[in-house]
Amino acid sequence: MKIVLFTFLTISSVNCITINDTKTLLSDLLRNYDTGVRPVENQDDGVNVSVNLFLKSIQEFDEVKGMFAFVGGLHTEWNDCSIRWSPDRYGGLEEITIPYKRVWVPNLALTSASEEMESLGQNWNVVRYFDDGDAYKLAADVFKSTCSVNVKNYPFDIQECVTSFNVLGYSSRELFLTPLEKKVDMSIYMNNPFWDIVGSSAGTSDLGGGLQIDFTFRIQRKSSYIVLNVILPILFLCLINVLVFLLPAESGERTGFSTTVLLSIAVFMIIVSDTLPKTSEPVPVISYKLTIDMVTSSLIVFVTILNLRLYNRNDQEEVPHWLIRIYALCCIDRHGRNSRRVNNRINVMSDIPSNVTKEPGTQSDGKETSIDQDNPMPKSQLPSENCLMRTNKVTWRMISYLVDYIALIVFLFVFVANSVVFMIVSSILV
Repeated sequence: MKIVLFTFLTISSVNCITINDTKTLLSDLLRNYDTGVRPVENQDDGVNVSVNLFLKSIQEFDEVKGMFAFVGGLHTEWNDCSIRWSPDRYGGLEEITIPYKRVWVPNLALTSASEEMESLGQNWNVVRYFDDGDAYKLAADVFKSTCSVNVKNYPFDIQECVTSFNVLGYSSRELFLTPLEKKVDMSIYMNNPFWDIVGSSAGTSDLGGGLQIDFTFRIQRKSSYIVLNVILPILFLCLINVLVFLLPAESGERTGFSTTVLLSIAVFMIIVSDTLPKTSEPVPVISYKLTIDMVTSSLIVFVTILNLRLYNRNDQEEVPHWLIRIYALCCIDRHGRNSRRVNNRINVMSDIPSNVTKEPGTQSDGKETSIDQDNPMPKSQLPSENCLMRTNKVTWRMISYLVDYIALIVFLFVFVANSVVFMIVSSILV
């Protein structure tokens, strides 16, 4: 039994790879190696470098600065004809890692960098080689790339950010980049609380002549936070701002209420503008909505102040005839009356012709009635008598109530139309 165990251990120790094998292989490979020579036998041929991008997480997306930062790794593959060996000569060693500073590597740089552009790779990076000359390198870093931001349908926007890598110092005849896959590798991706990755692609750029490879990210904003904390508060503010016309004028709170709502909407405009890039192309749809809300709120303040002036005018001052006519029209419409008959009646009351005489009569309540010679029906029995009695006694307060009624309807319609149009346009753009 001891002999069998000793024989097994002896065979195992002979087949294992020792440190001397690795040192010997590394020394032999780098003895006449020149990092300035492209690793291809025929120097008229180009080195084919395959590239793949791994996405770990989205670190930041700054719409104002137009910067897309993410944590990832850039995987590159190529074949080095100068680094090949027979594993049998080195204890069966089939692969080895070499610091990238000691071998030839494609100098990839982030050409779409939002900050200083520099080649990828740190001093601790290594290149893994196999006995057939295949080389693999992974450069992990925080990539900060520029991104053209389109916030037209903010906060329901989808952004496309292109991250480009280029080879420095070589022509398209000497080196050519190809993507390993048609999209970014998402196998190790961690979800972001603000953005969702809805698609990606990879391909070479024609402008780079095969020396530039582009990775495109399609990211969609998670709009729940903006909807709950910005859009819905603005909608409710605009709604309660319209309801200022239901507030009694005697309360003395109308002007302060409408002004406070106006300032609140202005604050939300500042919040939204701080999160958007300072550009006019394109202008976000929400900016148009907020501008309309601001103008509408300003008009509400103006109408409120003007209406308080009407409400507090002296009742001894005569109301203009055209205001009485407007009041009569609104009064008639609300009671389903015939506007033509009542308008004629108003004209009769304001300028009594000679064919009308007033003869006293007695009703059940003891009041006098007037009899028209052409129409002997008592005035109390005319279909629009109640409205006419009011039009003969129209005061400035009654005109103020009418302004409240009209303003409530008009501004409520503007609010609903503005909100509906914004939602429809945003959903279409998405």
